[in-house]
Amino acid sequence: MRVLKRHGFCLSFSLSILATTGVMPFLSQLPALAENIPGERAGRMLTPQLQAPALPSPSLRVRVAVAQNTRTPKEILTKLAKDESLTVRQAVAQNPSTPPEVIDELAGTADEVVFEALLRNSRMPQAATLTKLTKAGIPKVLETIGSNPKTPPDVLHGLVMGPVHTEFLLLSLARNPNAPPDVVMRLCKIGDRLVRTFLSRQPSISKEAITILSQDGDLGVRAFVAINSSAPPEVLDALAKDSNFVVRQAVAGNANTPAASLELLSKDDKAEVRAATALCPRCPTAVLTDLSKDADDNVRIAVASNRATPQNVLAELAKDKRPGVRAAVAVNPGIGKEALDVLCADSTIAVSQVVAARPDISPESFAKLAKDKSPMVRTILAMNPRLPADLAAELAKDEVPSVRAAVASNSAILAGSEGKIPADLEPVFAKLGQDADEFVRQSLAGNANAPKQSLASLSHDQCASVLRSLALNPQVPDNTLLVLAQSPEPAVRHELLNRSNAGREVLLKLAEDADVELKRRLAGNPQVPEDVVAKLAKDSDPSVRAVAAAAAKMSKESLSTMVSDQSRFVRAKVAANPNTQAADLEKLAKDQDDLVRQSVAGNPSAGAGLLTALSADKRPEVREAVALNPSATTETIKLLSEDSECWLAAPDSRYR
Repeated sequence: MRVLKRHGFCLSFSLSILATTGVMPFLSQLPALAENIPGERAGRMLTPQLQAPALPSPSLRVRVAVAQNTRTPKEILTKLAKDESLTVRQAVAQNPSTPPEVIDELAGTADEVVFEALLRNSRMPQAATLTKLTKAGIPKVLETIGSNPKTPPDVLHGLVMGPVHTEFLLLSLARNPNAPPDVVMRLCKIGDRLVRTFLSRQPSISKEAITILSQDGDLGVRAFVAINSSAPPEVLDALAKDSNFVVRQAVAGNANTPAASLELLSKDDKAEVRAATALCPRCPTAVLTDLSKDADDNVRIAVASNRATPQNVLAELAKDKRPGVRAAVAVNPGIGKEALDVLCADSTIAVSQVVAARPDISPESFAKLAKDKSPMVRTILAMNPRLPADLAAELAKDEVPSVRAAVASNSAILAGSEGKIPADLEPVFAKLGQDADEFVRQSLAGNANAPKQSLASLSHDQCASVLRSLALNPQVPDNTLLVLAQSPEPAVRHELLNRSNAGREVLLKLAEDADVELKRRLAGNPQVPEDVVAKLAKDSDPSVRAVAAAAAKMSKESLSTMVSDQSRFVRAKVAANPNTQAADLEKLAKDQDDLVRQSVAGNPSAGAGLLTALSADKRPEVREAVALNPSATTETIKLLSEDSECWLAAPDSRYR
């Protein structure tokens, strides 16, 4: 092979093949022709078949890795800050270990990508450096500085007073939680609608700023000021007289609105404003009483929903002609016995559904609702946490499956005294476990308080949805889970992996599963015990062994047995595991496979001597991994910073 290098191109030709094809005579004249032609045109002289693609130098990626290493000495970072490669300088700019003076020097360059890297640095550049960056006037850089909570106030002030005012810059400043008051005040005056709307929603905005925004010409800005919990009473009082009802409606819903303003708003000609007033938790009793007689249904519904509404007012609303008003009263937890009795006697389905969900209804009401003609009412009642045992038994025989399923899922009625299930409910739930409808059995399988015997009987169910619910039930004992671990349904066995309390025997049984994906998930679960992972490390499938080899719970002894694994991926995972012993790492560092050596080079447990030896590896990926390793010594990093190897031939075929 002969290597020709000219004008950045690296060409490899087989002399014997070229000679037989008649190309050699032309090639012998090519250098002479190219010498008289400028570089770019000389490159175009080469035909597409002869022009080799540009390959990144291996030394570049090694220097970049050195520039990224936070353990790299300052003097090396200083040197790399002047590297000819923009990628290297970018890595230096983002390294938190780079000295401030070097950061400041990089800020004086003309490379926008370097500026952005400086701002991604976890160590915020000094104020003088930030000021220097702002002078470049690059919008994206300015926006990044403006949005950073660590940016000093004087720099933020310079941005808001500067010549560049893009929409995103002003929004970035507005979104900065540490923007000083003078910056916020300036934004309230010069910001566009989006900026002012954003500021009007902030609970930490100053009184002066929100006062300015309350006088804004934009409806949306004033509306957001009106609902802001930081709006002072005088601002809310002024907005209560706003010409637009949307603003007045927002004021009515603000918990800080003064009583005098609420009284004014309760007489508004817009029903939306009166309804919002009726919902206000600080609405005076007298105002609520007046609004309870409002001609608009939505206003009365709002009064019925307000927890501050007096019981006598609720009792009157419980007799309202509109079912929606009566249903709203039924939802209100502040209603008295008088109103509740009236509502329990209501035959309207909308009202009965709400009443059926209340735990404070009387036994007579429970019995009445259990015979309601609406399946929805009976279903809601069956889910009631205070459902009496005799009614639970009755509803468990209901002809509608959703009613029986509601009983089966009701865990509250099974929580008896001292954690014991009421004896009269055990046969009820045992029968539900044999229900013909799979939805009923599925509901029982997911009930955390269901009798253990009922759950055990469901483990032999033929329906996958029932078994999956059972597998996710946190109270199912291990002996039942062990049965599920042998289920023919893959989805059921996979659901067991979503549990946080599966026992060791269950996990060992799953480790014998034929499903490779299941075993990979099991091996990658950090909660799995060490002996289960060790068993998976001996699996016949290399992908399972590879996941097991990467597990944090893998013991040193188990890892040692995998050092000579046939799969390069398994050996690579062993080489990358911090638990791998030094002697095993030494052996793996001599592996013929580049991926394995690269994994050793990146292992933080690798010794300094081993990393030094790998820094001379023929593969750039290995040297790059050493350069990124925080355990590499200063001498090794310095050596790698001077890496200058370049491609002399195309990489091996497996790396193409």
